[in-house]
Amino acid sequence: MMCRSLISKQMMMLCNGSLTSHLKRLTWFKSLMVNLKFNWRSVTKVTENLNDFLLENVDNEPETEEIEFKGFKSPFVIKSLTATELKEIQKRHTRKVLNKQTRTVTVDSDADAISDDLIVSSIVVPDLNNAQLQKSWGVVANPGKLLRKMLLAGQYGELAEKVQTLSGFDAEDLTSLVDEAKK
Repeated sequence: MMCRSLISKQMMMLCNGSLTSHLKRLTWFKSLMVNLKFNWRSVTKVTENLNDFLLENVDNEPETEEIEFKGFKSPFVIKSLTATELKEIQKRHTRKVLNKQTRTVTVDSDADAISDDLIVSSIVVPDLNNAQLQKSWGVVANPGKLLRKMLLAGQYGELAEKVQTLSGFDAEDLTSLVDEAKK
């Protein structure tokens, strides 16, 4: 009898143990299902939000702003620049130079040219590539030089600041971009 009760106790312990582990597994599975349902909702929400970023749903037109300067009858009109346009400008004015003695390659950027090109690229009115405008100011085929000749130093600085702000930069950001291009 003692043997039978001992076996029964062990069976009960086994059954209880497996029942407990079964309940634990069931609880774990239930929490997994809840998490999956939650994650599915998140995935659905992400998919819905993704539609907000598709090209046809984004206002991709550049912003424009008019700036009036003393001495000019019409205002200058500038537009915002995209990150792609900025990268192209940096590439145009950056070159790799090989040091023949040390056989090292360094990157050389013209910070003034980058700055001028950023400003010139953002100007919509006046058309700085217009031959008649260039001829009247005595500067041919150099829109950056033409703009510097047309404006006073303070006006040029104000224009540069407005271009930066319109394109989403703080005043200090252009300096850091030029420094980055030098690297």
